[in-house]
Amino acid sequence: MAELSAATPELMADLRVVRLPDMNEPRVRAGLLALLAEERRLRLGPDAFKVVHRDLGGLRSRGG
Repeated sequence: MAELSAATPELMADLRVVRLPDMNEPRVRAGLLALLAEERRLRLGPDAFKVVHRDLGGLRSRGG
């Protein structure tokens, strides 16, 4: 990390500002999924979100 910071201090400053929300809550995970799908120009309909809400609650993060 020190090497990267020395090489590009402005990049490290930008990265410190970015904070992800707490991803333990299924509602937040579903919001991130919707954002990622939208970036890829995908549309998730109501039936897809039923599956998302059902399955996301059972997923655990690497740290959780």
